[in-house]
Formats: sequence, C-alpha cells, structure tokens
Amino acid sequence: MEDVLDEFTTELLRHRLMAERHQAATTSKVRSLIPTCFTGFNPVGDLRLNVEMGSKIKEISRRLDNISTRQAKLGLKMDLGVGHGWERGKQLRCTSHCWHWRTGKTTLAQLVCKDEGIMKHFDPIAWVCISEECDVVKISEAILRALSHNQSTDLKDFNKVQQTLGEILTRKKFLLVLDDVWNINHDEQWNTLQTPFKYGEKGSKIIITTRDANVARTMRAYDSRYTLQPLSDDDCWSLFVKHACETENIHVRQNLVLREKVTKWCGGLPLAAKVLGGLLRSKLHDHSWEDILKNEIWRLPSEKRDILQVLRLSYHHLPSHLKRCFGYCAMFPKDYEFEKKELILLWIAEGLIHQSEGGRHQMEDLGANYFDELLSGSFFQSSSNDKSRFVMHDLINDLAQDVAQELYFNLEDNEKENDKICIVSERTRHSSFIRSKSDVFKRFEVFNKMEHLRTLVALPISMKDKKFFLTTKVFDDLLPKLRHLRVLSLSGYEIIELPDSIGDLKLLRYLNLSYTAIKWLPESVSCLYNLQALILSGCIKLSRLPMNIGNLINLRHLNIQGSTQLKEMPPRVGDLINLQTLSKFIVGKQKRSGIKELKNLLNLRGNLFISDLHNIMNTRDAKEVDLKGRHDIERLRMKWSNDFGDSRNESNELEVFKFLQPPDSLKKLAVSCYGGLTFPNWVRDHSFSKMEHLSLKSCKKCAQLPPIGRLPLLKKLHIEGMDEIACIVMSSMGRLRTLFHLWSLWELINLPSQLLSLVKKLHIDECRKLEAKLFMGRFAQSLTALETLKINQCDELAFLGLQSLGSLQHLEIRSCDGVVSLEEQKLPGNLQRLEVEGCSNLEKLPNALGSLTFLTNCALQYLYIEGCPSLRRFPEGELSTTLKLLRIFRCESLESLPEGIMRNPSIGSSNTSGLETLEVRECSSLESIPSDDHGSQLFLPSSLEDLQIFDFQSLKSVASMGLRNLISLKILVLSSCPELGSVVPKEGLPPTLAELTIIDCPILKKRCLKDKGKDWLKIAHIPKVVIDGIIQQSSMPDS
Repeated sequence: MEDVLDEFTTELLRHRLMAERHQAATTSKVRSLIPTCFTGFNPVGDLRLNVEMGSKIKEISRRLDNISTRQAKLGLKMDLGVGHGWERGKQLRCTSHCWHWRTGKTTLAQLVCKDEGIMKHFDPIAWVCISEECDVVKISEAILRALSHNQSTDLKDFNKVQQTLGEILTRKKFLLVLDDVWNINHDEQWNTLQTPFKYGEKGSKIIITTRDANVARTMRAYDSRYTLQPLSDDDCWSLFVKHACETENIHVRQNLVLREKVTKWCGGLPLAAKVLGGLLRSKLHDHSWEDILKNEIWRLPSEKRDILQVLRLSYHHLPSHLKRCFGYCAMFPKDYEFEKKELILLWIAEGLIHQSEGGRHQMEDLGANYFDELLSGSFFQSSSNDKSRFVMHDLINDLAQDVAQELYFNLEDNEKENDKICIVSERTRHSSFIRSKSDVFKRFEVFNKMEHLRTLVALPISMKDKKFFLTTKVFDDLLPKLRHLRVLSLSGYEIIELPDSIGDLKLLRYLNLSYTAIKWLPESVSCLYNLQALILSGCIKLSRLPMNIGNLINLRHLNIQGSTQLKEMPPRVGDLINLQTLSKFIVGKQKRSGIKELKNLLNLRGNLFISDLHNIMNTRDAKEVDLKGRHDIERLRMKWSNDFGDSRNESNELEVFKFLQPPDSLKKLAVSCYGGLTFPNWVRDHSFSKMEHLSLKSCKKCAQLPPIGRLPLLKKLHIEGMDEIACIVMSSMGRLRTLFHLWSLWELINLPSQLLSLVKKLHIDECRKLEAKLFMGRFAQSLTALETLKINQCDELAFLGLQSLGSLQHLEIRSCDGVVSLEEQKLPGNLQRLEVEGCSNLEKLPNALGSLTFLTNCALQYLYIEGCPSLRRFPEGELSTTLKLLRIFRCESLESLPEGIMRNPSIGSSNTSGLETLEVRECSSLESIPSDDHGSQLFLPSSLEDLQIFDFQSLKSVASMGLRNLISLKILVLSSCPELGSVVPKEGLPPTLAELTIIDCPILKKRCLKDKGKDWLKIAHIPKVVIDGIIQQSSMPDS
C-alpha cells in the first residue's frame, strides 16, 4: 500500500512541475528548454496510469476488507501500539550465552589503547575485531587494513598480505588488539597468523580478548592471561545510575530498593547494567520502573537468565519510532562501523523519520535525537578505531537480526549456504552486501525475486582508495525490475556512467555513487522528484551535473566534495530550496549559475565551499545572498582565482568579501587567493568568538593580518603565501595548539611568548639565512612545550642552542651545508630521536653523545646518520644504554663504528649497551665490522637482534663480527658484499638466528643455495633463508 501511495504522490508532483514548466515556457517562449520528461501532456499515458493506479487501489481495498472481515469473525481488537513490520509476528528467537561473556573485556582493552603512556610507547597501534569467523586469511587482511588506516590494500594473495604486514611491522614496537577471538583452537592457525609479527621490535605486544581459555592456550597467552571478575555491587550500581540518569540524581542513587534489585539481577555484568540503565532511563521518577522490574524475566534463576532477554525487554520498551530505526540497522553486519549522519540519511530515505508538526525541527535534527537516544540506551557504541564512527555490540546486532526477521536479506549469508536452496520472503524489503573485487551478475540473480525491495546497499557505504568492478548487467537487467527502491548505494565501484533507465526509479530518495569513476549523470536523474540525498563525494572524474537538477525540489543533500573536475554548476541550483548540504558551489558567470543562486537556500548547514568568487562582477549580487543569517553553517571556505593578473579588481573583491559575511556561530574559516589589499571589518569582529580554525592562504596583496588575538577559542592557525605581510599582532591565544606555514622566519621569532609556549611541533624549511642566534634568548626559552624540531635546507646554520628546549624529543637536521661541527652541541635530556641527513660538510657529531653528563639523564633511543660524507668518527665514550637503533647510511669517510657500542672481552669490558638494531650501508671507508684498526679486541654488542650490512666491497669474512657471541641475534642481512666467501665462522652462528637474507653476494650465494651449496648444511637450521629474493626455506618457530 505504501508503494502505491508513493507512486500516486510522485505522479501528482510530476503533473504539478509539468504544469509550472509549461506555463513558464509559454510565457517566456523558451519551450525548448523544457526537459523531455516534462514536454506536454500525454492523455493516453495519463489514462493508462489512471487505470493501473485504480487497479492497484482496488486490490488493496479488497485485501483490507478481507482482513477486516476475518478480524471481526475472530473477535480480535486492533492494537494501536503496534510498530513497524519487523516488530510484528512471531516471538524473538532467544539463545543461551554464558555470563562471563560480557564482563567488559573490550572496554578494558579500549582503555589500555587510549592511555597516553601506551600511545607514546607503541607505534603503530591497531585494533581488529575477530568475532565468530576464524579465517586466517581474512583476519590477516583485516590486520593489514587496520595498520594501513583502511587505505588501499589491494593484494591478490595471502603470501603478499603477510609479506606486506611484515614490512609494515619491521622494527616497529607495535600494539595489536585482537578483540573477541572465538575459534583459533589449532596451533597451525596461530602459527600461520603470527608469522609477520616476529618482524616487530622487541617489546611489541598483542592483546587478545576472548571468552575461551583454549584460545589463550593456543595463542600462547595462557600464562599471561588476565581474567576479569564481575563488577562489585557498588561499581555495578554506579554504572547503572550513569546510564539511567542524564544528570546526577541523589534520590535515585539513594533508592535502596531499586539498588538491591538492580545489583542482584545484573550479577556484576557491565553490559547488563548499561542496558538496564538505558531501559529505565526517564522512568525513575514515576515509579514505572517497578512495573518493568515485575516482568517475569527477573523471576528466572540466574543460571537461566540470558542477557539477550534483557536486550529484548529493552527493545520492547522503546517508543515505536525508535523500534523502526533500530530494526533498520539489521542491514549492518557485525563489527561494521557506520557514521551518524550516514545512518540518519538512510532512516529519512526509508520514511522512518517525518517532519515534525509545524516544521519546527528538520528531519535531520529529529534523526540526530533518535540516534542519541539509541546511543544512550547502549544500542550503539562508539568505535574504538574512530571516534566519529559507531558500531553495534555483537549481541545488539543479534537482536537487530531477530527484530528484522525476513524484512532483511543478507547476501553473504546466502552465499555461505550456496549448497542450499535460497528461500526469499515476499516481505524482504532491505538488503546489503559486501563488495568483492569483481562482482558478476550471477551474484545478484537472487534479487530478481525481490520486486518490492526498498534498500540495496554495497558496504562499506563510503569506500575510498580501493577499486571494485561491477557488471553493467546490474544496471541493464536488475535495476529496472527494482522499481520500488528508496535507497541505492553503489559507492566504491569503478562505474563510469549510468543508463538513462536510472530515471525510472521514481521512488528513489537516496543515491550514493561516491568514490566511483562516474564522469557525468544522465539527464534522466532530473526526473527523480523524490530524491533527497545525492552523494557524489570523491568522484574525481565527475565533470558535469544534470542541467535540470533544479527539478529535484525534494533534494536536501548534494555532496560533491572532492569532485575536482567539476568546473561549473548547472543552472537553477537556487530552486533546491530544501537543500541543507551543498559541499561546493562554483560561482558561474551566467545569471542562473551565479552567486545569487544561494539566496533562497536558507536551510544550508555544515560545510560550504564557495569557489571562483572572482566571477562576481556585480557586488550587489553577493549582498543579496546574506550568509550571515545561515546560523547552521559551521565551516566556510572561500576561494578566488590563483591568477593574480591585471584583470583582478581589488576594491570589487573587498566588497564581495565584505558582503559574504558568515554567521557569528562559524567555527572554521578558510580563505584562499583573495586579491584585496585588506580584510573586511567583519573579520576582525570580536563577535566571531566561536572560531576554532582559521586558514589564510595565498592572499598575496594583503599587507596586514586581522587581529587574530580577538578569537579566544582559536586552536589552529594556518598562514601561507602571504607575501606582503610585514607584522603580526597576537594576544590571548590560550587555546592555540597548531601553527602551520608561517610566511617568514623573522616573523616567527617575533611571535608573542604566550603563543610560542603552546607550540609542540616546529618545522623550518629553506630559511637560507637562519643563524644559531635563533635558538638563543627569548625565542628558544619560550618554546617550553616544543617536542619536535625539524630543520631543513638552512645553509647558514652552524650551531644550535638546544639546551633550553627541555621538552624536545625529536630532532631532525637535513641538508644544512653550513653545519661543520656539532662537537660542542649540548643535547636536551629528553631527546629520544636524533636524525642528521644530507649535511655534506659535517665532520663531528656532538661530544654529548658520549659524555657522562648526558648519559646520566639520557632518553635517546634512535640515532640515524645519513649522507654525511665528511664524517670520519663518532665521539669517544660509551653511547647511551637506552639506544635501541643505530643507522649509518652513505657516510663515505667514516673509518669506524662508534666504540661506545663495542665490548672488549680481553680487558673484561662491562659494556652495557642495549643496542638492538644496527644498519650500515654505503660506508666505503669501512672494510669490516668492527674495523681492523682494533684487530680482534672489539666485538659487536651481545644485545643485537637485527644486523644489516650493505655495500662492503672488500669484506671477505664475518669472523671479526663475533657472530657466535651475539646471543640475541634474530635477523642477519648481508647485501652487496662481492668478496664475502662465507657466512659461517668457525665457532658457528648464534642459535637464536631466525632469518638470514643474502642479496647480491655472488660467492656467498653459491655456497648457501639449498641442497647445493657447500655451506647449506651449516645454515639449514635457520628457519627462514632468503637469497636474492627467493625463499630457500621458511618454517617459523613455535613462539
């Protein structure tokens, strides 16, 4: 019936628009501009439509009469409290779960990952949900995606996935959380899965949350397991009150009767306390909570009580509108992360949210309220990976599936049972599927049976970076049959064009083609009169929108963010008076695509980007737009042309900028390529007190900045390409944390101390006249919070006064040819990472590296020296015992490795070096490691785990290295050593060696080939041997 009503309403709308266009065309004598879908009346077509519509209405009436007759015969009464389809019908299915399943394992792991100390100690940190399915290949791919921050990981085979994982983790101290592991119960599965983890740095950790002790044993974590105990009654009660009361309520907290009932039933389970708190929310003042607690579920003995029963009860007490919205979430698979706005738009498209009476609240605002209510009731929870996304708990997802029943169809579930006959219910209305690399038509044939399908969504809804391919038969053969679709999302596919038949989906309200290869949309899209959301973000090839887009009078969201090839807007965008999202508006030169098109778009909110502002010739057009009244716009970006030729009118651009004053509530303003000489007065207005982010870029003619100090909440300031700026005035910048691209060094020096004291990262690039005095006096003393300092291509720099930078942890000096000696340079005690690269004249490193004063309070862990051809020696003395990694690349004059990391057994040296990784490359003056200058007196530190030697042209033997004494060595790499004849000294190799890699060492290669070389039997015990990229053997140890 709903479909018929929609069709009828759509046809009325079509007739109304057709009449308006017909009248306009007759009056203006421009009938040729009317799209074909509006051209004239069609009496035959209208008659046919009336007959079809009448037939459908008669059939519906007959069925309703039949139901009414049967109701009367059975004596049934109408239940006015019934919700949508998925809350009717049979009782929910219930399953039995153990109590210890929901004791807060995931929450505890989340707290660990968010701890500041943990975040500083580990990099990278990755979180992967495992859940029920134990597929080592899919788990490995999920780990790779997490470590790659969901960037493209388009790998074809499992071996490549593991190899890439190994490369990412190599020499990284990582923290990996495997959440909710169920079924890894075989050593072979774990051995395969953990292969890449061994490449990580010593101290890397893996946290596993599981309900199965056998999993902990298999993954060799049983002895280090932490078994969570139930919450105490006090903690359980506090958690309940937190979710039951929006604010602290002393009367509830002191309700002893309720406290006893809650703590007794929850049994210390956090999820039970949260769900029950959400269930009783807003019911604690009128004693209606007593009726809920009288439910028969509370009388069950604890061993028969199941948390899914509580979830079911919590769902039962939801208002009907929330039941419908929650049930729709059955389309999301377990662990799927969704965005709040994304879900709200889907709810609106499906008609689950209706405009409030009188129109006081937008549907989007109502949807946000619905979402927050479900969130507060623990039906949703924040993602541990991304704070802007949300996820449903596994059991909540089970509940959604129970609630939706046959209204929802999961394509993946059908594919898992492909040996069975797929039974599709006539009631199926919503379906989602996960993209595969190449989706052929056979995969979608099951949808031919779902002619009343309303939702068809490819997941994830917003897919970036990765390419997927979809057969055109889906458009040609399938979509024309799905005439009742309200939601269609094919994001992420390599779709180049759509057929004209897309315009036949008359009921479509949501169309998502984001991150596709679409170049243009057919004009028939202009006939989708019900369309509310058109999502085209990330369509980098999109060059044209439909010319008659103004016909889409119900359109509320037009997202074309990232559509860089789109150079102009179609005419009549101003007719889209319901538009809320307009991510980008390109000002055209023609009347119907000019700035005045924004005049009637009074509902705009969120982000607005206005480009090509130089096309505004009449400044009064800008004045009529009146952006100041659009209070829901939070972020505004304004861009003129980057061509500053003679055609630019400075006074005109100032007037345009003045008239486009945004609302006082603006949080972010970005201005680029503005050609005026000054900024308008409103920029300096103190009323913009909510501004948090200000970006001024390439405003090349402005000689003075606005008084930024009047922006009390400003956190980020980006200033770039401001060629004429001579001074800056700042004060009261207490919240500023990030400072980008200041335009000149001397302006940086003169920034106020209170501003400098907040800066944590400072990059200085290509300041050719930079001198050491920069880091002396007031400037350096003001950088009290500075943690990272990077200096690049500063030719006059000869010395750094860093001792006052007490918070400095990371120092990089690159391509500074004026640096000859850092011998007297003092180093901050908190320095953890020192990198010196491309300083061609550098002869001496800081003596402080070996001084007792520095070593006493030293935190240095990484020392990286590259491309310093004049460097001959390291400073004398022991290097820091905290040093973990030493890399020396392309230092052609270096005569020896630092003696401070060596040990001398002949004199009982007690070197306490903690060095774990040593890499030496292209140091042509070094002939051996250690150098022959010391004979056999010095040896590498026994703490070494990873030793990599490249480009030793004269090295003939590894005997001098004392490999046998490297009792911790795991990885040995020998590359480009053409004279090296043997890798096995007389005393043998260390038993800990797990991987040997030989590259471009022809003599050594011949001796070490598997089953052929003379030395093969001497190295056959090493688990992994690789020669010139070919794996000779690979069998990983048990741990």
